Amino acid sequence: MDFNRLLADFAALTGLEAAPDENDSCTLETDGLAITIKYRQDTDDVIIFAPVTDPEIFETLEPQVLSTALKLAYNGAGTRGNHIGLSEGDELILSRILESADLDGEKLFHQLLNFADAASYVRNTLRFSKDAPGESGSFGDSGAPVIPGADARTFMIV
Repeated sequence: MDFNRLLADFAALTGLEAAPDENDSCTLETDGLAITIKYRQDTDDVIIFAPVTDPEIFETLEPQVLSTALKLAYNGAGTRGNHIGLSEGDELILSRILESADLDGEKLFHQLLNFADAASYVRNTLRFSKDAPGESGSFGDSGAPVIPGADARTFMIV
């Protein structure tokens, strides 16, 4: 896979100046989320990931937050098919692996839109669980816009 070409296609589509750094990654920001796109040469795939716990809000990951994260991860239902895990820095990270075959700028953009919506939902659900421990039921919508097309979300290069 040519990661430079993928990001160039993405940049041409979005008007963003997306380019890989020395770690074969590029970070975008939307809705207060820092989303990283990283090429993994050893597995020839692309992973997109974002922290969903803000260290300023979550000084420590309390049991109810971790319990909520596990409930969201059950069968991928609450994470919308994405993976959730704990980073070495004790942040909860949402991630999605994209196979490199047939991946182009437009497919990457649509994957990012869907991922950003899911990450916003997970982040807001975890915040709610911290603020209202013991609450049950539906956490509602993330507040992120419904994405009917490519213009529903704003991305910025970080």
